[in-house]
Amino acid sequence: MPHVSVLPWCIAVCLAVGGVSADRVRAEPRSGSSHLLERVAARPAIAQQSQDYQLEPSPLERLIPYLEREGGVGIEAPKLAQPVYDEAEERLRIGVEATHLFYYNESADDLSKLDALLERYRDARETTASGVSKLVVAYSRFRQRAEDIHPDETTQRRQLDKIDAWQAAHPNSISPKIIRAIALREYAFGMLNERGLVRQAKNLIVFRKRLAPLVDYLQSIKQDVASRDPYWHILMIEARAAQRASSAELFALLDEASKAFPDEVQIYVSAIVNMVPLSKQPIDDVESIAVLAAVRGNAQGKSAFYARTYWAAINMVFGAGAVPALKIDWQRFAEGAREVSARYPVQWNIQHFAALACFGRDAAVTSEFFKSIEGRPLRQAWGDIAVHDRCRDWAADPVNRYGKQHAPIEN
Repeated sequence: MPHVSVLPWCIAVCLAVGGVSADRVRAEPRSGSSHLLERVAARPAIAQQSQDYQLEPSPLERLIPYLEREGGVGIEAPKLAQPVYDEAEERLRIGVEATHLFYYNESADDLSKLDALLERYRDARETTASGVSKLVVAYSRFRQRAEDIHPDETTQRRQLDKIDAWQAAHPNSISPKIIRAIALREYAFGMLNERGLVRQAKNLIVFRKRLAPLVDYLQSIKQDVASRDPYWHILMIEARAAQRASSAELFALLDEASKAFPDEVQIYVSAIVNMVPLSKQPIDDVESIAVLAAVRGNAQGKSAFYARTYWAAINMVFGAGAVPALKIDWQRFAEGAREVSARYPVQWNIQHFAALACFGRDAAVTSEFFKSIEGRPLRQAWGDIAVHDRCRDWAADPVNRYGKQHAPIEN
């Protein structure tokens, strides 16, 4: 059924050794995708241990080095050591603060607070400690509702009425316009949550019908919003990809977005997630998007966005198993990873780049980043502590620093 595929979809990285992590769920690629994506779908893209059949430590044994107690390390107080800064927790706080002001409070004062919050994020270009836009993080939290609900007309009308009141109180604000677009997106994409095959097919028809008002609305606010808020472009790329726009049109949208907001990394991530699964040449298109990101977005360094773009491509589309097949310029990737980590030296960045270098079989760069790793391994980067430990031990062996013929995982 080539015409029944839906977006966005992605092949997540499943890093659990010996099995697929419950936190990483992969969607099946649709027909019409490239041979690579079909191959990745046929075999789970997980990081597997080499087949040396040695006895592995138990999960408890793996945790012991990362347990802490007052005055030292040990098992007396069985609590995982926390990183100095928790990026996931910070993103959650930003998102919850914004959505709470909209969904769980009824007074106009709360909407005014939300408007001021989003305007501050936008005007000051505030970022998290890892270098990600707080504005985009806040918007993304509104989007997540569409993954858990089946929106009905009553709920949608109630949301739009609240947004209309917000807009009336702040006629010059563009934030309610973006939130309205997100509400229309929720109304459409929420139809994809049905699991039954019969209802799923019927809901897909409704989903396509509901995409049209979203695209029409985005076009109607373009003049006021597109030059002032990067999320307009992110929503448009996603919506047109869901409508099966041509590759030429999608790249034109990306070109326009990257010129308007060259240093918004989420624009390139949106292109990766929404455009690459539709591509007949996904490997070439990923490289093109990564190079464009590096050329246009250089606020964090001349290669920083190249590394960030491939980070998204591996984690959200291809999976660790497909890394050797990608056309990654590893020297450029390492340069970008160093730039990002120097500017934003938090464990979220350091550990993710260490993991990606390990999956790319670059022992020297992996070893370099491991020297900066502190505290417990981050699940979001490694998926499983065993992967972290295997990469650490592999990178520490001087023999593995010459060439890429040896790897700590099997692809």
